[in-house]
Amino acid sequence: MVSEFVEGRGFEEAKADPEVDRDRFAEIVFRFYYGCMYRHRQFSGDPHPGNCRLKDNGCVAFLDFGLFKTISPEVAEVELESQRMASEGRWEELVEMWGRTGFLNEPERMEPERLKAYIEDIAWWYLADETSSSRPRSPPAS
Repeated sequence: MVSEFVEGRGFEEAKADPEVDRDRFAEIVFRFYYGCMYRHRQFSGDPHPGNCRLKDNGCVAFLDFGLFKTISPEVAEVELESQRMASEGRWEELVEMWGRTGFLNEPERMEPERLKAYIEDIAWWYLADETSSSRPRSPPAS
């Protein structure tokens, strides 16, 4: 890890440039964050578009490793299964699993629709398609 200034275009700027191979850029970002977690069991807790820069030479620089840790294979499997359940809309099962695995202290207080709204709110940038320019609404108050 180094502490130095990195020249490069931010995610939104690179995404808007028709000369950028956006599929390649997206694949590098995806493989870095998910590959680290599921292949090497190293987790970056801040994987958002503001933490990567596309350099002029086509390389991607990743920033901000302040929240970085190693995870167990069991935690990695819970993460993978959580993503599967969320992408398939299996919100009740996700609430149950998170209660069983300790992600939720009181799962009986989490309504599946509230969890869905929460996931959509925190992952809007990941879930939004190119035609959507606004963030989803905030989860309902409890």
